[in-house]
Amino acid sequence: MAKASTKITVKLAGQIATDVGKASIGLIFPSSGVKLQTVLEQVDKLTNGRWRNGHIIAVNNEHVIDYNVNVDEDSDILVISPMAGG
Repeated sequence: MAKASTKITVKLAGQIATDVGKASIGLIFPSSGVKLQTVLEQVDKLTNGRWRNGHIIAVNNEHVIDYNVNVDEDSDILVISPMAGG
């Protein structure tokens, strides 16, 4: 029997966490087999597009550039703000 919904937590680090006022965002999706792209589209709505500005996306401690991967409630998803300075 398939689960009715999937809760995915996205952790935020750096300036995006400060801007949003949270270290993580919990999102509910109607079924399992959620694509990272779908998750990031929801993050985009909740952060007014802030995640796109050079942020690094990591899933299970691995930097990803292909957002067409499946994620689930056990996935460790992190949006990391770019760092400035030198």
